[in-house]
This record gives sequence, structure tokens and C-alpha cells, in this order.
Amino acid sequence: MENTYSAEGAEDKKRKVMKTELSKKEKAIMRQLIEKGVQAEFTIALQEAANIIEQWKQNQKSTREAYHELYSSLLQNNKFIARRYDGISGSRYLSTVIAICGDKQINEEDLKELREDLREYILKGAAI
Repeated sequence: MENTYSAEGAEDKKRKVMKTELSKKEKAIMRQLIEKGVQAEFTIALQEAANIIEQWKQNQKSTREAYHELYSSLLQNNKFIARRYDGISGSRYLSTVIAICGDKQINEEDLKELREDLREYILKGAAI
């Protein structure tokens, strides 16, 4: 009996990649969502920094320890932000918005201006 499943076919079924062009309006919406994600990442980084500084002010950390922890935290957050957002182009908008949605920085309400199939694809991708 012959195997009717090809490795390529199985991979396509597993990934269910959406192959569509985004309209100018959709790209503009995606850029707004991406900016919301960037702002959320900045907020997270600043909150971590504020927590470290607060611990230092309350003498829970030495000056050296607080400085190194602050530096490390900012460096780590900066690397994450750069990896996700630097040099982003239209071809990465969709995957970036899925990641932002998966991180709970945007929600279904934020996606309301997108067409239904695109919105469902983002929400399914973010649920993984």
C-alpha cells in the first residue's frame, strides 16, 4: 500500500500559513498595533528598573548590586525589544502582531478594524 501523505503536505497542514497581502489600511493598523507592543515593552523595562531602584533606596540591595542588576535588566530588555522590533518590514508585521497578541499586550478589541479572517488567524496564532 502506497503512502499518500508527503512530508511537505503534512508540514503545510501543521503550519496553516496564511498567504495574503495586507492592504495599506491593514498595514497601517498593524503598525499601530506594533507601536502599542513597543510601548508595552518599554513600560515593562521601566517597571523592572523602578523595582530595582526602589529596592536600592530601601537598602535591600547594595549600590553595586543594584547598579549591575539595573544594567543587566535594561540590557536584557533592550535585546528583546531589538530582536522583535528592529528592522521590521511589512513581511514581518503579521508574525510580530501575533507575538504581541500572545504576550497579551493587545487583545481582540484592538484587532476589530482588521478583516475577520486576519483577526481569527492572529488570535489562533497567539493562542499557541
